[in-house]
Amino acid sequence: MGRIYDFFERKLSWHYLNGTWGAGLFRTLADACDATFASSKDAVRQRLLSKCTDEALPYLGQNFNLDWPARFTAAQIRDYIGSPWDHWENAGSAPRLVAELTALGHNPSVISYRSLVDIIGTDPNTTFGGYSSFFYVILRAPFPFPWDVAGKWGPPPVGSGALWGSAPFLWGISGAQVWQLDEVRRTIAKWKPAGSSCRFIEVWLKTDIFGVPTEVRRFPVHEQWEYASNGAAREFYNYSYSQERV
Repeated sequence: MGRIYDFFERKLSWHYLNGTWGAGLFRTLADACDATFASSKDAVRQRLLSKCTDEALPYLGQNFNLDWPARFTAAQIRDYIGSPWDHWENAGSAPRLVAELTALGHNPSVISYRSLVDIIGTDPNTTFGGYSSFFYVILRAPFPFPWDVAGKWGPPPVGSGALWGSAPFLWGISGAQVWQLDEVRRTIAKWKPAGSSCRFIEVWLKTDIFGVPTEVRRFPVHEQWEYASNGAAREFYNYSYSQERV
């Protein structure tokens, strides 16, 4: 018997449980109470990061407005959302953006307008058209995915296997898929400094012995409000900080 029915047997007068319907009635009531208590205990357990099932982790993450790389294991997710203030304390800053991109497994750098003008010495009037809130992100090797210089389209031996329009592969990088770059874009949108705008992602696939990039791919980044109803967005310093692409 359940715990509540055992309680009834101990506390109720014997004649309540006698007869054709007595025991059945109280057993039905007791089973409903036992089920409610069990559900309540489980609900409390699922709210505890150290006790919950893996299936509850996305909901706990939502409580802190945190999401994580798709490659994370359950143990890594628990560690990631275990200290939410560590993420939100400096949210909206370049260091936090770098940290979150690093959590994705990338080797990132944030190159701001001020970095270009003050450190590199570019023209303040032509750098991003003078928009001081613009920046871009560099991703260097090693990458969390087998990204490499793109091969030729087509089946072997003519090409490297990818066919034209064969989603979900990403144009310009061998071994890359669309969702992998979208994960980077999502992270940038969430953690970038307020009032700023990332214009593109620059991927350094190859560098020389001095660390100078020799194979570079750039991918545009747009603010949500830039997209038209048809899903298109105009190019505005989405491939270079020094000029618009025409």
